[in-house]
Amino acid sequence: MRKIKEMMEERQFSHDEYLAEFGVSVSNNMMNVKGRVLPPPFVNEIQSKTGDGKFNFNKVRRFTVPVKMPRFCIVLPRESYIAENVAGKFFNDLFEIALEKGLIYNHSNYDFIKIDNLHDIKKLIDGINITEFGLIFWILPFKNDTEWYRKIKYFCDGRFLTQCMKESLVKEYRNDALQNIVLKLNLKLGGTSTSVRMDDVNLKRISEEKIMLLGADVTHPAPSAKHLPSYAGVVGSLNKQFSQYGGLLHCQESKKEIIEDLDKMVAKLLKKYAESSKIGGPSAFPKKIIYYRDGVSEGQFQQVLVYELDAIQKACMSINKTYTPAITVITVQKRHHTRLFPKEGEGAGRAGNIHAGTVLDEEIVHPFNFDFFLCSHEGIQGTSRPAHYYVLYDDSNFSSDFIQLFTYHICYTYARCTRSVSYPPPTYYSHHLCMRARYYQDEYLNSINYESSQSSGDSNVSIEKVMTDMKAILEKKNESLCKDQLMYFM
Repeated sequence: MRKIKEMMEERQFSHDEYLAEFGVSVSNNMMNVKGRVLPPPFVNEIQSKTGDGKFNFNKVRRFTVPVKMPRFCIVLPRESYIAENVAGKFFNDLFEIALEKGLIYNHSNYDFIKIDNLHDIKKLIDGINITEFGLIFWILPFKNDTEWYRKIKYFCDGRFLTQCMKESLVKEYRNDALQNIVLKLNLKLGGTSTSVRMDDVNLKRISEEKIMLLGADVTHPAPSAKHLPSYAGVVGSLNKQFSQYGGLLHCQESKKEIIEDLDKMVAKLLKKYAESSKIGGPSAFPKKIIYYRDGVSEGQFQQVLVYELDAIQKACMSINKTYTPAITVITVQKRHHTRLFPKEGEGAGRAGNIHAGTVLDEEIVHPFNFDFFLCSHEGIQGTSRPAHYYVLYDDSNFSSDFIQLFTYHICYTYARCTRSVSYPPPTYYSHHLCMRARYYQDEYLNSINYESSQSSGDSNVSIEKVMTDMKAILEKKNESLCKDQLMYFM
């Protein structure tokens, strides 16, 4: 707020002759608007409602669905300064927390595998028996940890589940870091760590009807590499707790925002949803679909309705011509300049931001369209930026109260922390998936010396070849959906 006031004083809009010529005046005072603070959800695992955008991991008695830890190995680079006994202590403490939360772990000894350098990663992976280990822990060295991470994910995704940890973390760790890893492990292995109870009067129907959440995002190349392809990531929830998601990637034309082949991806996710329900028949499929779309501007809303909504409807028809679930399309925008501030003395936390759950659907929203601002997270530092939601289409005739409260409550189901996040987990997960595609591309381009050949001007690698090869790579990674390695991208 201070910077905004300083800018107003600096610009002196009241003395601007051009604004005055057009009869425009700018007030130096903030606009007062009326908002509401939505009630937080009831977290089953702590048997109480949450605080202001967070809940205590230590109060979680037991995970909703804890998993059995498979046999695993620990890969330790020879250049690492971590001794096996130091790493052993780290894993002892890690699994002590895991056992407290209900994970089953029956292995008394750790299998350490030494690796000389990052260029030996593929050779090491090819030599590991896929039936012997269900999980690989990697300790990343101080140097080149990003390059190590990229190669590990490129060669392991679709084959082995992995969990990477920086050497500095293993050497000096805090309890909250171990807790975060346990949350991720339970998620990747197919479990559910925490869940919220949808028992508010406006959410009653959630327990009565099967709802599938879809999330989608597209990542584009940097301006300096605009010839390279864009990547679309689509995820779909597979259980009633909205904790497990399947994800699919697609390589498409550079800078194209509308998702190609969305109908095929949604059809696969619908079939996986039915398979996960273990019921069989038409009743195994969701009755309602809520599609959260990230990254589109207001100028692209019509395209989302014409192409992406149509693709989802086609996907449903491909399952069965009589299968027509109600579909709701909601876009999520974070890149805007709207900021909300509480009245003096009414802020939350040390930063004094608006409270988690603050919703605003009057005065500064569109006069005709169905949109609202929702700040679903606690602002720890700086000024909280609310997410701007537009409901573009709604077969279900959900009330505004339902959509706002439901959206807020699912923000507590993000699986990597015990906080509500700033926008819905389906869009978060689709973003993670797109970023993983970028890692694959970087590693692929590095393997064919793409950058050096481009700079020398004698490249034999066409963009068509890059697109063809990346589509084949992503198709292999998408097989993780069939192997039940659902949340590998986390």
